[in-house]
Amino acid sequence: MRKILFKSFIPFLIGILIFSFLILLNQLNQLALSSTSLLGSYGYVISWGLFIALGIYTFYPVVRMLTMPKVIKRPDGTSSPEEKREFYFSHKDRIVREYSRKNSHLKDIISQENIEELKEANSIQTIRTALGGIEASMDKEVDSLAKSYATAIFTATALSQNGSLDAIFVLKLQLEMIWKISRVYNQKPKFKELFYLYTGVFSSALASAGISEIPVEEIANTFINSSLKGMPIISRIGSKIIDGVFEGTCNALLCLRVGYIAKGYSKISEDLDEKSIRKSSRMKALRTIKEINYKETIINLVKRDKNDA
Repeated sequence: MRKILFKSFIPFLIGILIFSFLILLNQLNQLALSSTSLLGSYGYVISWGLFIALGIYTFYPVVRMLTMPKVIKRPDGTSSPEEKREFYFSHKDRIVREYSRKNSHLKDIISQENIEELKEANSIQTIRTALGGIEASMDKEVDSLAKSYATAIFTATALSQNGSLDAIFVLKLQLEMIWKISRVYNQKPKFKELFYLYTGVFSSALASAGISEIPVEEIANTFINSSLKGMPIISRIGSKIIDGVFEGTCNALLCLRVGYIAKGYSKISEDLDEKSIRKSSRMKALRTIKEINYKETIINLVKRDKNDA
């Protein structure tokens, strides 16, 4: 039943990807056209040359993702004991092998003590226990990655407030984040999971381009001033500051959600409930967004607001 629903949903997801890609191309075309006012006809050619180079740089993480090991088939309720045994021993062999190859990335995450414990494990239970300690370290690293990328997106889009540039920046960083999260767990999600993730990334980039068009100042004034008898609260704070914080927060929130979904798809676990992963990712993103350091960005927005005044 789940496979049938997914297949029926594929055309819709493909439509989102194509639509998002066309919108991004239109954003690039607008930037190229605007550059002609400075460089004449050469501006269009130079801009598209730079955009092609930027495209290669942006989608490089996707290529790297495709070269990663496939996720080991997870056992479910119908799996035999032999299939469960193969699942855990396959993870053991893969991690020990990569660690022994002096994979510097894994060495930064996994302690020698955990690796030794995994090497000595010779049953499903002992391997599961050893993998639990290793995965805890991986989870911590991924949480830090997601937060750092969300912070970068918040800062850049809050200061930029340019829909076209923001969309490209969000797309690039989220594609890179998904690849790095999968690299931590040393396996890439299944095709349908990757398809869902990349659909979310393109949707986030598309949303980023549109967030800057939302009249935040007018909306805030409507609600706040009406309750405070028309006091010009927003104008005192600075509309650009309000707009910047709003745009940055929305983009960071979308980034965190994508990051936590990628984490759920890449984890070393038997069960994978996609619905619960998506729900928990939303909740965790809402909790984590409060931990982002707004102070420095707001200070920069205030300084820019004063210079523009």
